[in-house]
Amino acid sequence: MKEDSVNVAGTSVDVKLQHQAAIYGVGYLPVSPQADLFARVGYGTSKIKASAAGASAADDGESWNYGVGGQYFLDDKNGVRLDYTRHDFKDASENADVWAIGYTRKF
Repeated sequence: MKEDSVNVAGTSVDVKLQHQAAIYGVGYLPVSPQADLFARVGYGTSKIKASAAGASAADDGESWNYGVGGQYFLDDKNGVRLDYTRHDFKDASENADVWAIGYTRKF
């Protein structure tokens, strides 16, 4: 999982994403034989742990997630995908914006 250090009020804090899972509904709009646009909406859960100076704390968060993207197939099976997903956390002042580039394969 992703781990990072951030500086909070002059103190180094280690932050680790312990888990993240979500389920989505996805709709596709074909724009050519090789390209699709898509939109998705779903619900997810995340757990983050932070530690500094010998103390640690963990927090769970649930979120409504939504996003858009596109994919382009280079041949019949292999393609590339670019997407954006917003994680709109309940009961939190912060949210997450995630951009991703990936490989996709049709089976």
